[in-house]
Amino acid sequence: MCKLSTRRIAGFLSLAVVLGISACTQDSPQALVAQAQAALAKKDARAAVVHLKSALQADPASTPARVLLGRALLESGDPAGAVVELSKSLDQKAEASEVMPLLARALLLTGQGKKLVTLYGGVTLPDKTANAGFMASLATAWALAGEKTKADAAIAGALVAAPDLPDALILQARLMAGSSNFDGAMAIVDKVLARDPKLYEALHLRGEIQLVAKNDPKAAEASFREALAAERSYVPAHLALISARLQARDIAGAKAQLAELKAVAPNNPETVFKEAQLAYFDKDYAKAKETVQKLMRMASDNIGLLELAAAIEWQTGSLVTAERHLSTAVQLDPTLVNARINLAHIQLRLGLPARALESVKPLVDSPTPSSPALAVAGDAALQLGNMAEAEDFLARAVAAAPDDSRTRTALALTQLARGDQTKAFSQLETLASGSKDSYADIALVSARLRQNDLNAALAAADAMVRKDPNSASAHDLRGRVLLARRDDAGARSAFEKALSLEPRFFAAISSLAEIDMREKQVDRARKRFDDLLKDDPRNYLAIMWLADIRYRAGAPLEQVREIITQAIKAAPSEPEPRLKLIEVLSGQRQIKAALTEAQEAAAAIPDNVRVLDALGRMQVADGNRQQALSTFKRITTIDSNSAMAYTRMAEVHRAEGNRGAAVANLRRAVEIDPRLKAARINLVEILVDEKRSKEAIEIARELQRREPKSSGGYLLEAAVHRRMKNHEASISVYRAGMQKATDRGELAANLFTSLLASGAWKQAESFGLDWITKNPGDGAMHYFLGEGYLNAKDFRSAEKRFLETLVLRPDYVPALNNLAWVLVQQGKPGAVESAQKAVELLPNQPALLDTLATALAADKRLPEALAMQQKAVDVAPGDAALRFHLAKLALQAGDKALARRELDRLVAMGSRNPYRDEAGQMLKGL
Repeated sequence: MCKLSTRRIAGFLSLAVVLGISACTQDSPQALVAQAQAALAKKDARAAVVHLKSALQADPASTPARVLLGRALLESGDPAGAVVELSKSLDQKAEASEVMPLLARALLLTGQGKKLVTLYGGVTLPDKTANAGFMASLATAWALAGEKTKADAAIAGALVAAPDLPDALILQARLMAGSSNFDGAMAIVDKVLARDPKLYEALHLRGEIQLVAKNDPKAAEASFREALAAERSYVPAHLALISARLQARDIAGAKAQLAELKAVAPNNPETVFKEAQLAYFDKDYAKAKETVQKLMRMASDNIGLLELAAAIEWQTGSLVTAERHLSTAVQLDPTLVNARINLAHIQLRLGLPARALESVKPLVDSPTPSSPALAVAGDAALQLGNMAEAEDFLARAVAAAPDDSRTRTALALTQLARGDQTKAFSQLETLASGSKDSYADIALVSARLRQNDLNAALAAADAMVRKDPNSASAHDLRGRVLLARRDDAGARSAFEKALSLEPRFFAAISSLAEIDMREKQVDRARKRFDDLLKDDPRNYLAIMWLADIRYRAGAPLEQVREIITQAIKAAPSEPEPRLKLIEVLSGQRQIKAALTEAQEAAAAIPDNVRVLDALGRMQVADGNRQQALSTFKRITTIDSNSAMAYTRMAEVHRAEGNRGAAVANLRRAVEIDPRLKAARINLVEILVDEKRSKEAIEIARELQRREPKSSGGYLLEAAVHRRMKNHEASISVYRAGMQKATDRGELAANLFTSLLASGAWKQAESFGLDWITKNPGDGAMHYFLGEGYLNAKDFRSAEKRFLETLVLRPDYVPALNNLAWVLVQQGKPGAVESAQKAVELLPNQPALLDTLATALAADKRLPEALAMQQKAVDVAPGDAALRFHLAKLALQAGDKALARRELDRLVAMGSRNPYRDEAGQMLKGL
């Protein structure tokens, strides 16, 4: 076989012509190769590609033509095509010294440096010059992989073979620059350019050093243009100039430079990427997305591509897809700072604060965390309710960037959470009026909503819309305020305005769907998500909404399960759909099925704490306590500070009769999170039942000494006294906590209920009213006051408090149920609607069904009332009160046979039935 150097190929062709070989005509493969060589000599790589493809069509086995085609494709800006042809030439036994330098370069240009070092990292070429060039490319690949030692060794090898090899010297300079030795790097570049002033790669590197180290963009741009003057098709210089124009916000200049790049390298992936990037900057998101999707089919693990794809999805409202792209990017390169911060922002917007905090944890734990990383960590901690942690993050962020209005806003929110309302609101209002961004406005509106100051919240929302009328988020927030004011028409208008600005804004879509459901417009609500899924079929949140709509509309369990399964298939690595399916199945008492789904979820997402917690709970429900213990223990190996996992283990130990182990786990849980109610209650119950109340009190006081401004220790000590029915002592501890702790909401609620339990209704009422005057957004206190008025048979006052609760928590089922009851007692309308909503939110709950039956009967809808009460009895057949109510409703409806049957059953229940005697008297009257 002939050698494959260009010179030898030319010699072979000349000899063929001289000898008059019959195949050597103008259109023969040999002639076409000769024409290709001539085109390459003139730097017309595209013409060479045409000739060589024709040559290979005539003779597919022509190795010289295939090697030359690989070179021509590389020079024409199609490195991906070059990789294909050069790889084929190796299969055809082409000489490695001829092919490998070209193939290595093509692999680098297509982002396949990892493949280069994996397949060819140990190759040494026999031709010293060829090997030097190949080693230079190999060194670049090692450098990109972060293997500096191997990169240095490869460079050294290249320079030994060819001491003046420009490729190796330039790479050596590039590595020096990467280590901040800019002067040393520039010295090498100057040395190379002194020998060859038109060496475009050296000119390009000089421009990069001028830009990064010297902060001289004009000189850098001149160097890049000098590189292009030397080699018009040099893609990196084009890219650098496009980036420079974009940084200068010169979109027109960037487009002009892109046009030049497309003229010389239209098929280069970098050209296509820049085309997508420019479309993104031009807000042509449809074109940007289409272009990116084409690239991702070729390189789905390219980090820059994933980040651009995420930015496009963010802008078009597909947060779920954006989150998926950035998660992949961070998995590929955990050191990506901006990707982690952006990922956390998206997760916060999706309502996933725990995942957001996890995403930025490596950044905030670093020796020099950035202000943006600390700020997003503070936002996440705020959403999780970890006020002390949030304040720490945000104070550090403000120290790092004192002029950042977003961080200062978040810090003001922590002060609000601590109870310093006057100062916090003053700071928020100052920030909102004085900054161009909307961070403080959003915080101010949200804070006013939590305080239930709806007029102030609407005024702040209106100001936000005036500041930025084209912000979908501003109109969405205004819609939420109007919903709180029960202005559904105004809210609908605001959400529709948000969607006109951002058609795939998920929060606005879901809010409109919720209004649709309230108005019984189920089909309209469903269509919103059907339309969204046409454009974004893998949006698992939209699919879950469809499942929820079906569930609330009374669809069969299997139909709901099928839809949630679609969400799981759309996002197999996301926990939310799997957890929802487990919840739905267990709620319908399908424990075996729920356990199976939990096991599958744990296999698919093995280290997700929430999935493991669901699996453990289903194992407990199925009677597999030892398996549950192992599952909960596994959580503590993943997150040693999971107070809930220790509480779960304690509950299992307690059920097994192992109180010692239960106490040990509960003590650990309380140490981690003194405010975790389940841990406190279980610990107190065990210790008090075992006559170890002094030990329980000492644990509580130890917590108080350790965290004097936290409510946890006071709540624990007071719970001991309440368990012992010593209300005066519990009240005293609650009052002490109210004086010292900063997080006083739960203390206030417990103080109220302790006063109530001690018989001091007037004191409880006075305290509760005073508390909500200062804290109007405390829905719990509104509800407890409502219950107090209900017990006192002050139905009008109870109604007011339950309504206030529902303004703050529209889906709070106990308030809906109790509101229905007090409306019935007063003969007011609206009871059926309130009771129906409670039943829709929690189907098949006997107490809720009983209230709905009562409301229907009061509304003179006796057949429906009877059917509903019968359903309640079917769900809880042993509940005497439900049967007695059914008998009374049957009598009202004139169904004496049904009344007699139920009364007979009540009498047969025995003396423990409180309705036995009354049932007997009623039977005598039939």
